[in-house]
Amino acid sequence: MQLIPLDWDSEFFGYNVAKIEVSDSIDNSVLLDRRFRLVYVFSRQPIASLESKLMDKKACFHMETILVNNEISNNSLLIESFDARKHSYETLKSLTLESGVFSRFFVDKEFVNEEFSRLYTKWIENSVNKTSAIEVFVALENKELLGFITLTKKAEDLADIGLLAVSPEARGRKVASSLIEHVKGYASNIGFTKMQVVTQIDNIPATKLYESVGFELKELTYIYHIWNYDTI
Repeated sequence: MQLIPLDWDSEFFGYNVAKIEVSDSIDNSVLLDRRFRLVYVFSRQPIASLESKLMDKKACFHMETILVNNEISNNSLLIESFDARKHSYETLKSLTLESGVFSRFFVDKEFVNEEFSRLYTKWIENSVNKTSAIEVFVALENKELLGFITLTKKAEDLADIGLLAVSPEARGRKVASSLIEHVKGYASNIGFTKMQVVTQIDNIPATKLYESVGFELKELTYIYHIWNYDTI
């Protein structure tokens, strides 16, 4: 059981970050390594001694075979690839930040240097420029951008929904389910046979949405944040 330094997180946040994966218990002394300001603890079981440090119950939903529905849920929508020449990047960025309110980087108030907004902004930037995503699709109605979804590659046969967000004013109009059905069809057409999406189990609207379109919960991971000034 040892800490694994996270170079990308450390460079991006400006302080040393590490992670550790455990089962159902942990030697707390390991977490007090002063080389690291922040340690992420990942566990498949809740850890009672770290209950107050719990920041996320990460739910991974999986679809063994992509079930293609040829008709999107809302036929008034136009779904197409994001194009900065005709779509609003600022709207896209705003929706990205709204989508992260259940994120551990938003929930953990020990982050005081705008880590959440910087991280999610970087995420959508890397998705748009195709550094991390295969494609970004937007849902439009009367040329208004109502929502978006990103598709990434996790393995040769496994596609991943990275980000999904819908404007608050457009919720309840089947925008999210239409985006998912579209990206399922796109992923299937380019050779993927499986798809996953990760969200927070406490994000009830999201979990209900994914289950309604055919995803099943595959695994649940408890994530704890240990800051180097914590008393455990």
